[in-house]
Amino acid sequence: MGAERTDDSAAARRAALLSRLETVALEAEALKRVVALVPDEVLSGRPVPEEPSIKELYGRLVDLDERAYLPALGMEAAGVSAGGTPGKGPSEVPWDSQEIHGILDRLVKARMRLLSALADASEADWRRKYRVSDHDVSLYELADIILLKDLDILRSVGERLYSARLGGRPHRRME
Repeated sequence: MGAERTDDSAAARRAALLSRLETVALEAEALKRVVALVPDEVLSGRPVPEEPSIKELYGRLVDLDERAYLPALGMEAAGVSAGGTPGKGPSEVPWDSQEIHGILDRLVKARMRLLSALADASEADWRRKYRVSDHDVSLYELADIILLKDLDILRSVGERLYSARLGGRPHRRME
Protein backbone atom coordinates (compact mmCIF):
# COMPACT_ATOMS: atom_id res chain seq x y z
CA MET A 1 0.00 0.00 0.00
CA GLY A 2 2.84 2.41 0.84
CA ALA A 3 4.54 2.00 -2.56
CA GLU A 4 1.20 2.48 -4.31
CA ARG A 5 0.60 5.74 -2.41
CA THR A 6 4.13 6.94 -3.30
CA ASP A 7 3.53 6.13 -6.98
CA ASP A 8 0.22 8.01 -6.90
CA SER A 9 1.88 10.95 -5.17
CA ALA A 10 4.73 11.05 -7.70
CA ALA A 11 2.28 10.82 -10.61
CA ALA A 12 0.19 13.64 -9.14
CA ARG A 13 3.30 15.79 -8.69
CA ARG A 14 4.41 15.15 -12.28
CA ALA A 15 0.93 15.98 -13.59
CA ALA A 16 0.88 19.24 -11.61
CA LEU A 17 4.33 20.24 -12.85
CA LEU A 18 3.42 19.45 -16.47
CA SER A 19 0.22 21.46 -16.16
CA ARG A 20 2.12 24.49 -14.86
CA LEU A 21 4.76 24.16 -17.56
CA GLU A 22 2.06 24.04 -20.22
CA THR A 23 0.84 27.45 -19.07
CA VAL A 24 3.64 29.18 -20.99
CA ALA A 25 2.58 27.54 -24.25
CA LEU A 26 -1.08 28.32 -23.63
CA GLU A 27 -0.25 31.90 -22.71
CA ALA A 28 1.88 32.37 -25.82
CA GLU A 29 -0.92 30.98 -27.97
CA ALA A 30 -3.46 33.31 -26.35
CA LEU A 31 -1.16 36.32 -26.73
CA LYS A 32 -1.14 35.98 -30.50
CA ARG A 33 -4.65 37.48 -30.57
CA VAL A 34 -3.75 40.63 -28.66
CA VAL A 35 -0.10 41.20 -29.48
CA ALA A 36 -1.03 42.85 -32.79
CA LEU A 37 -2.35 45.75 -30.70
CA VAL A 38 1.06 46.39 -29.16
CA PRO A 39 3.26 48.69 -31.26
CA ASP A 40 6.54 47.17 -32.46
CA GLU A 41 8.47 50.00 -30.79
CA VAL A 42 7.13 48.73 -27.46
CA LEU A 43 7.94 45.10 -28.28
CA SER A 44 11.46 45.92 -29.53
CA GLY A 45 12.16 48.89 -27.27
CA ARG A 46 14.42 48.91 -24.25
CA PRO A 47 13.92 51.04 -21.16
CA VAL A 48 17.72 51.23 -20.86
CA PRO A 49 20.31 49.85 -23.29
CA GLU A 50 21.34 46.91 -21.10
CA GLU A 51 17.76 45.69 -20.53
CA PRO A 52 16.25 43.21 -23.01
CA SER A 53 13.24 44.07 -25.13
CA ILE A 54 9.94 42.22 -24.79
CA LYS A 55 10.78 40.25 -27.94
CA GLU A 56 14.13 39.31 -26.42
CA LEU A 57 12.44 38.22 -23.20
CA TYR A 58 10.16 35.84 -25.10
CA GLY A 59 13.17 34.81 -27.17
CA ARG A 60 14.96 33.97 -23.93
CA LEU A 61 12.19 31.46 -23.13
CA VAL A 62 12.69 29.91 -26.58
CA ASP A 63 16.46 29.81 -26.10
CA LEU A 64 16.14 28.10 -22.74
CA ASP A 65 13.78 25.43 -24.08
CA GLU A 66 15.77 24.86 -27.29
CA ARG A 67 19.36 25.36 -26.09
CA ALA A 68 19.28 24.05 -22.50
CA TYR A 69 16.25 22.00 -21.52
CA LEU A 70 15.70 19.90 -24.66
CA PRO A 71 19.42 19.13 -25.11
CA ALA A 72 19.60 18.12 -21.43
CA LEU A 73 16.97 15.50 -22.21
CA GLY A 74 18.99 14.30 -25.21
CA MET A 75 16.79 16.12 -27.71
CA GLU A 76 17.31 18.98 -30.07
CA ALA A 77 14.61 21.38 -31.16
CA ALA A 78 13.62 20.93 -34.79
CA GLY A 79 16.20 22.63 -36.98
CA VAL A 80 18.12 24.07 -34.01
CA SER A 81 21.62 23.16 -32.96
CA ALA A 82 22.18 22.64 -29.26
CA GLY A 83 25.47 24.50 -29.45
CA GLY A 84 24.91 27.14 -26.78
CA THR A 85 24.41 27.12 -23.09
CA PRO A 86 21.99 29.69 -21.71
CA GLY A 87 23.62 32.41 -19.73
CA LYS A 88 26.92 31.88 -21.56
CA GLY A 89 26.89 34.25 -24.49
CA PRO A 90 24.19 35.91 -26.51
CA SER A 91 21.42 34.14 -28.31
CA GLU A 92 22.13 33.06 -31.86
CA VAL A 93 18.86 34.69 -32.92
CA PRO A 94 18.39 38.45 -33.31
CA TRP A 95 14.97 38.39 -31.61
CA ASP A 96 14.21 42.08 -32.16
CA SER A 97 14.31 41.58 -35.93
CA GLN A 98 11.78 38.73 -35.71
CA GLU A 99 8.02 39.11 -35.89
CA ILE A 100 6.44 38.60 -32.46
CA HIS A 101 4.01 36.01 -33.85
CA GLY A 102 6.97 33.98 -35.11
CA ILE A 103 8.67 34.16 -31.72
CA LEU A 104 5.49 33.04 -29.96
CA ASP A 105 4.97 30.21 -32.49
CA ARG A 106 8.51 29.01 -31.89
CA LEU A 107 7.98 29.22 -28.13
CA VAL A 108 4.81 27.13 -28.34
CA LYS A 109 6.53 24.49 -30.49
CA ALA A 110 9.60 24.27 -28.25
CA ARG A 111 7.55 24.13 -25.06
CA MET A 112 5.18 21.48 -26.44
CA ARG A 113 8.15 19.34 -27.48
CA LEU A 114 9.60 19.73 -23.99
CA LEU A 115 6.26 18.83 -22.43
CA SER A 116 5.97 15.75 -24.64
CA ALA A 117 9.43 14.57 -23.59
CA LEU A 118 8.62 15.11 -19.93
CA ALA A 119 5.22 13.42 -20.21
CA ASP A 120 6.81 10.38 -21.87
CA ALA A 121 9.49 10.07 -19.18
CA SER A 122 9.16 7.22 -16.68
CA GLU A 123 9.34 7.69 -12.92
CA ALA A 124 12.93 6.42 -13.07
CA ASP A 125 13.68 9.07 -15.72
CA TRP A 126 12.18 11.76 -13.47
CA ARG A 127 14.49 10.69 -10.64
CA ARG A 128 17.75 10.33 -12.58
CA LYS A 129 20.13 13.27 -12.99
CA TYR A 130 20.48 15.36 -16.16
CA ARG A 131 23.19 17.93 -16.92
CA VAL A 132 21.75 21.44 -17.36
CA SER A 133 23.95 24.54 -17.42
CA ASP A 134 26.72 22.94 -15.35
CA HIS A 135 24.33 21.42 -12.78
CA ASP A 136 23.07 17.87 -12.31
CA VAL A 137 19.32 17.92 -11.67
CA SER A 138 16.41 15.49 -11.66
CA LEU A 139 13.43 16.19 -13.90
CA TYR A 140 11.53 17.29 -10.79
CA GLU A 141 14.24 19.84 -10.07
CA LEU A 142 14.44 20.83 -13.72
CA ALA A 143 10.69 21.46 -13.83
CA ASP A 144 10.99 23.68 -10.75
CA ILE A 145 13.91 25.57 -12.34
CA ILE A 146 11.93 26.07 -15.55
CA LEU A 147 8.89 27.33 -13.65
CA LEU A 148 10.95 29.83 -11.66
CA LYS A 149 12.71 31.08 -14.80
CA ASP A 150 9.38 31.34 -16.64
CA LEU A 151 7.94 33.34 -13.77
CA ASP A 152 10.92 35.69 -13.69
CA ILE A 153 10.84 36.35 -17.44
CA LEU A 154 7.05 36.68 -17.66
CA ARG A 155 7.06 39.08 -14.71
CA SER A 156 9.56 41.23 -16.61
CA VAL A 157 7.31 41.16 -19.69
CA GLY A 158 4.32 42.23 -17.57
CA GLU A 159 6.27 45.05 -15.97
CA ARG A 160 7.46 46.26 -19.36
CA LEU A 161 3.93 46.22 -20.80
CA TYR A 162 2.59 47.99 -17.71
CA SER A 163 5.21 50.72 -17.94
CA ALA A 164 4.55 51.20 -21.69
CA ARG A 165 1.26 52.98 -20.94
CA LEU A 166 -0.45 51.57 -24.01
CA GLY A 167 -3.32 53.59 -25.38
CA GLY A 168 -1.91 56.84 -24.06
CA ARG A 169 -3.93 56.67 -20.85
CA PRO A 170 -2.19 56.76 -17.51
CA HIS A 171 -2.31 53.58 -15.49
CA ARG A 172 -4.08 53.54 -12.16
CA ARG A 173 -2.71 51.37 -9.44
CA MET A 174 -5.24 48.98 -8.01
CA GLU A 175 -5.31 49.11 -4.25
